[in-house]
Amino acid sequence: MHELPREVSSWIYDFFYNEHSVAYLKINAQLCIAAKGGNVKHYGLSSLRIGKP
Repeated sequence: MHELPREVSSWIYDFFYNEHSVAYLKINAQLCIAAKGGNVKHYGLSSLRIGKP
């Protein structure tokens, strides 16, 4: 099987990684972060800490 040209594979990667990044936060009853996952850095949420409001 042939590989895609670098420009094409780079565009596909950027499209799905940068334009369609998924992240989640789970908030508990005390309104603290119970869990986080996905690409939180993309949304500027990487500084949030589990167990903190």
